[in-house]
Amino acid sequence: MSASGASSISTSGSNVLVKAGELLQELEMGASLINVLFTVYTIDDSITERHKLHESLCERLIDPEGVLSESTKTTNEEQFPQDQAQKLLSALESVSRRLPSQTELGFGMEDFTVDERLCSLALAVRDQAIVDDRAAAMVLEKGRDLPAVTQCQMIVQEERFYGLFGEGLTQRKNGPESNVQRCQRVIDALVKRGESDVKYEILSWRNGRRVLEKTNCQILFEHREFQALFGDMKRSCK
Repeated sequence: MSASGASSISTSGSNVLVKAGELLQELEMGASLINVLFTVYTIDDSITERHKLHESLCERLIDPEGVLSESTKTTNEEQFPQDQAQKLLSALESVSRRLPSQTELGFGMEDFTVDERLCSLALAVRDQAIVDDRAAAMVLEKGRDLPAVTQCQMIVQEERFYGLFGEGLTQRKNGPESNVQRCQRVIDALVKRGESDVKYEILSWRNGRRVLEKTNCQILFEHREFQALFGDMKRSCK
């Protein structure tokens, strides 16, 4: 959605599914979705670095024995995936705030990250950020308070943003991993932690112990935008 324009998506009747191709008319939402992708990059980089420094992350996530206690589901060692889940939750909440009423996402990350579509969206977001910058400058010249920074303005400040088109697009096409592969690796890791959380919750209930609040991973999997964007990847986890 442009900074000043109205939504181009109808919200009458039952929930309307937003298609990936409609994001060029919903640029604030599109910029928020790019931020979700960048959050996945950040989490994936953190997982990769952790693998370099420690034993396999997946092994720690699958086998929590000897780590969990009755007083808490997480320890310092297990807090890592919960912190990553919180990062993704925050990014998804930004998308939720920009979805028109009675509207939901009708596509997953596989569709969103198609190179040509993502490149076109990034170029449109860049152009909108320029428009928003000019509008802010005009407001400032008139001595009025600056408007809130738009999501388009914020996302173009990311160094990774310019890797979505131009030479960055070419390098990614020729690179060893796609966006979908990076997303799947992150979801695999979080799902394994979430499954352990559920198992511990069931075990606590059966043993008559106090059932604690849901973890960030469990909350993440129930998030509507997570289910739309990453639901297929979650179901494909082994």
